Amino acid sequence: DGVQRRRILQKAVVRLRMASCWQAILTWREAVQRRKQLQKAAQKVIGRWRNQSIGVCFVAWRAETAEETRLRGIGAAVVMRTLSRCLMRCVQTWIAHVLTGKKMKRQRAVLGRIVARMGALGM
Repeated sequence: DGVQRRRILQKAVVRLRMASCWQAILTWREAVQRRKQLQKAAQKVIGRWRNQSIGVCFVAWRAETAEETRLRGIGAAVVMRTLSRCLMRCVQTWIAHVLTGKKMKRQRAVLGRIVARMGALGM
């Protein structure tokens, strides 16, 4: 009877020790999980900070390209205006030459008629 009682007490002591060990393991596991959660949260915050700095760079780049595009459009307008003026001068010169040529042709025709009449009159 005493031997059996001793075995029961030993089992109870082992179970109590196992319970306290198990509690320590549970506490350790919770601590590890909490540390992992904190690490994930910290990585998210750091990632947001990094992305914020990258975002600032992208915003600056976008503003720069928008300004470049605007200036390119202004430059194209200036070039087109200059080409238009140049082309207009060329067209005006051509018109002047055509009109001069027409006048000359007309004057030659008139002069030819005058010379023909003078020849017919015997002058």
